[in-house]
Amino acid sequence: CIRDRDKAVARLNEAMGRKERILVWGDYDVDGTTAVALVYKFLQQFYSNMDYYIPDRYEEGYGVSVKGVDYAYETGVKLIIVLDCGIKAVNEIAYAKEKGIDFIICDHHVPDDVLPPAVAILNAKRPDATYPYEHLSGCGVGFKFMQAFAKDNGIEFSHLTPLLDLVAVSVASDIVPIMGENRVLTYHGLRQINSNPSVGLKAIIDVCGLSDKEITMGDIIFKIGPRINASGRIQTGKEAVDLLTEKDYNRALELSNQINEYNDVLTYWIQLRQGELSLHIESFPLQDLFDLLARGRKSFQMKGINFNVEPTSAVVKADRVLTLFMLNTMADNARKYTPQGGTVAIKASETADYVEVTVEDTGQGMTDSQLARLFDAKPIRDERAPQKSGAVEPSHGFGLVNCKGIIEKYRKISQIFTVCTIGATSVLGSGSRLFFRLPKGVLRLLFVLLM
Repeated sequence: CIRDRDKAVARLNEAMGRKERILVWGDYDVDGTTAVALVYKFLQQFYSNMDYYIPDRYEEGYGVSVKGVDYAYETGVKLIIVLDCGIKAVNEIAYAKEKGIDFIICDHHVPDDVLPPAVAILNAKRPDATYPYEHLSGCGVGFKFMQAFAKDNGIEFSHLTPLLDLVAVSVASDIVPIMGENRVLTYHGLRQINSNPSVGLKAIIDVCGLSDKEITMGDIIFKIGPRINASGRIQTGKEAVDLLTEKDYNRALELSNQINEYNDVLTYWIQLRQGELSLHIESFPLQDLFDLLARGRKSFQMKGINFNVEPTSAVVKADRVLTLFMLNTMADNARKYTPQGGTVAIKASETADYVEVTVEDTGQGMTDSQLARLFDAKPIRDERAPQKSGAVEPSHGFGLVNCKGIIEKYRKISQIFTVCTIGATSVLGSGSRLFFRLPKGVLRLLFVLLM
């Protein structure tokens, strides 16, 4: 068996027996989000005092963060199950231990010489491992943990079978060897996907246009996986877990369409940056995009936030896809930092030369220092980098940083686009206002004179 398996099961049993709050934590990529969804969905059948957490790619970086540990402490968490990361988080897990929070690590990355002070470390690549197969995905390790927990508690394996679809998605997307145990897990996972997929995966399959065909590994690698991954790259991986754990198909379809849009924007922006595409400049009514944005009102309502989109008659001259991306990015930023009972409002105003689009919130606001760096490239602390190097891997991300990049790209086109700008104002404790300006457009109307 995987080393520390029995320790992990014993600590989980203890937490549930004491009714302790449990947090399921994972990486923001496909392997991490499927792993979190699998463990959370399985344990939720037997226990309710739990939640899940996906770190923000650009604010926290990969792996376990001090910010996340602080969140766990503030919300009364006593046990964190971390999946697809954590094996190098020596300092962060020591910090958590000082706060009375235990960790169970389920990882598949190569560890350093010093292991974190966790209660249990399930990783077939640790030097003292005895498990005969070392190529499990992060989600696969999570599955083995849940399998051991089920066996110890007399739970039938049939409760685990429906979750094998998530394991297949993780194996295909994380490009781990499809041999040995992975081959067996993937075989049964594909059978589950094609016969009775989870509600969330069914919605993704439908959005991908794969409803009427047998799903293959290639479909997961090139269609399903990238859409799940786009959520963590453009907004937050938590949206992917929200989708993969959703029980209502209509809500899952709404989330899938949102994630599909992220994937389209991500692909489009990458192609633009690589010079494979040119900006598609056109004049269009801004209200068209406001209507699309208003359809996402439910994600604000679920957090108890008022979401107001004021009607506008403005016409802008810009790239429609990138304008929607900027609107979504600013609205999501406002949603993340606005508490329950707060308000996020989107509006547009016109001058003779430009249209200013504004996203205002009544959230926590920003300090002058935070405001000054808001649109700068944010470094990502990569837990997978050797700790002794102190390396920080820079990333330009796909959020507010790239909104600034889009504006800069516009300004290079022609004189009319020199009005383009992006900015923000904020009062700490009262909220923030983010805005961007685009040139006014003109809709060409064809008048037919009837004689």
